[in-house]
Amino acid sequence: ASALGLASPVDAASAAGSPSDRNTIGIIGQERISEVDVIAANQSDFDRLQSDHELQQRQLELKYAKSRHDLVQQRLDKRLDTEALEREAKARGIATDVVLADIKVSAPTEAEARAFYDANKARIKQPYEEVAPKVREYLGKQRNQAATRSFYDELRTKHSIRSTWGPYRES
Repeated sequence: ASALGLASPVDAASAAGSPSDRNTIGIIGQERISEVDVIAANQSDFDRLQSDHELQQRQLELKYAKSRHDLVQQRLDKRLDTEALEREAKARGIATDVVLADIKVSAPTEAEARAFYDANKARIKQPYEEVAPKVREYLGKQRNQAATRSFYDELRTKHSIRSTWGPYRES
């Protein structure tokens, strides 16, 4: 608040004068009210506020720990996959992009797209004809991701590359 040229509650109390005025945050006639008085009169509200704060802080810490674990996992997977790919390319004497060309994925069939739509019709809520291209695209991406993961897993196994990073566990 001070950076904006505004007085904080502490600054205002300090400017009030005598030491007895420093803790005064309100005045009713001759009665001076301190922050301690306000808190004491409403202790259950402040206890609840503190409890809520501690819960939110714990939830935030857990979210951070999970996000951190996931990021380490992603970066480790990327490094291990890259190393496996480079070793395979070196073993074959070809470029990495040529090795990656070995990943072959067939496009989803109309029957597969229709089956997926029928299984998820309640969530999609649009006629099949309107969403069929998006359904085929979605299924194609899923299939491509699965094939790519399987390809890298095979390369890792072939070149003795593995992760020892365990699954996330809440502490």
